[in-house]
Amino acid sequence: MTTWADTARPPAPDVFERIGRAVLRLFTSVDFAVVQIIALSLLALIGMTVKQLPTFAFRTAGDYENAMADLHARYDRPSGEASSTCSSGSSSSTSSRRPGSRSA
Repeated sequence: MTTWADTARPPAPDVFERIGRAVLRLFTSVDFAVVQIIALSLLALIGMTVKQLPTFAFRTAGDYENAMADLHARYDRPSGEASSTCSSGSSSSTSSRRPGSRSA
């Protein structure tokens, strides 16, 4: 037999409703907004600090290689190892060396 207390309770929310409520709670949270503002500020600070490729570097392949060589000379590790896995696409061994480095 069904009692009055069983019928008076609302049904438990399904999975999608719980997820929707959690997402809505997250996006309307002031704490989450503050975290987003701090993260965006840090990323903007990094973007302003790290030197970007100038517009002339995209005109020719030679300009691009020279601009990338300048960036590698500025940001690569002091040991001469590249910090990224991308290559300049050049087959000559002199373009991948840093200025002033000696060949082994």
